[in-house]
Amino acid sequence: MESASQSSLRDDLMTKSRVRFEPEGQSPQSRGKRQFAGHAAKADQREVPLAEVNAQPRRCSRHKLRRRAVHESGHALVALILPECYIEEVWISPFREGDENGEMGICHSYYQSELDRVCITAAGRAAVREVYGRLSKRERLDPTGDTESAIAVICEMLGFPEWDEIYADDPRESRLWEFYHAAENLARTIIRAHREKLDALTEALCRPPHRLNGEQACRIVWGDEEAA
Repeated sequence: MESASQSSLRDDLMTKSRVRFEPEGQSPQSRGKRQFAGHAAKADQREVPLAEVNAQPRRCSRHKLRRRAVHESGHALVALILPECYIEEVWISPFREGDENGEMGICHSYYQSELDRVCITAAGRAAVREVYGRLSKRERLDPTGDTESAIAVICEMLGFPEWDEIYADDPRESRLWEFYHAAENLARTIIRAHREKLDALTEALCRPPHRLNGEQACRIVWGDEEAA
């Protein structure tokens, strides 16, 4: 059994512990609840659902952003150089997965003929080839659909069936690619002759808000006099 002196010593220790560690008017139970709530709040701050993390847009690297800008600037430049063609706007997404629709960038252009359309469409890849020397592995897969769009227009121009109906050993296949490469080479010739304007468009797109309207792009390419 506990002696009277031991019991008195235990009571003194408990009293001192309450005075030292418990604020006036708060019981051990209330202190425990307060501590639990604090730990729970910290846990809430630390634990972020994986789906929520994945849903947050991630910005692409400077290199990828510039590469996108070169591609879309190629479309815009050729559209502004070709006679009677112009653009409404050109933009790129600064995020790795593109905008909410998955688009990496778009140049809204207007043209006078289907030949102009093919040349403008091929100009994005032509600009990348001119600046970087070659397409990346991903760009060769045509993620923007530029090549497929251009080939579809060429099929229509030449009176061919749809591209997926033309087999590899069909002589029309070689004619399609001959036409496409001629359009891309023309676009690259234009870009090479106006390389400083391509660089200026690229620099402008690399800066926020990563978007140019038709008038802004025209001022970069032709100056204030032509834009007016």
